[in-house]
Amino acid sequence: LKFGSDMSAQNRQAEYKECFDLFDRDIDGKLTGPELGMAIRSLGHTITEQELRQLDSEVGAEGTSWDRFLQVMGMRRKVADNYDDLAAAFQIFDREGSGALSEGDLRHILTTVGDRLSDQEFDEIMLGAGIPRGGSVQYQDFIKVMKPVE
Repeated sequence: LKFGSDMSAQNRQAEYKECFDLFDRDIDGKLTGPELGMAIRSLGHTITEQELRQLDSEVGAEGTSWDRFLQVMGMRRKVADNYDDLAAAFQIFDREGSGALSEGDLRHILTTVGDRLSDQEFDEIMLGAGIPRGGSVQYQDFIKVMKPVE
């Protein structure tokens, strides 16, 4: 299976269905925890064991239905797209094409554009990432810090 970001919604749903059916080994219309993890990963998404346990606990012993699988994949795709958009926005401000932004530029972007962070939230993220004040930030590394644990 190949997963492309430029796929139409109809093609994406067909690919999800093919994947769901492939990993529904006992053909009961449900995916177990391990089957769900393999299906998500085969579509190019990263999922941690913790995330998988959380999904598994939400559906319990009955497993993940096709409808629930579609919901999960839709949520995962939306999150991935948001981080891709963030990376593209950072590239616009990266005048030298170095993959880095000054801490000041990054602060300005994240506290004034779009879903704004407060100065305190920005400082907490920088501290948590171990990025010194006044330094430069590799924005791909910064995006990894902002993403949910993978």
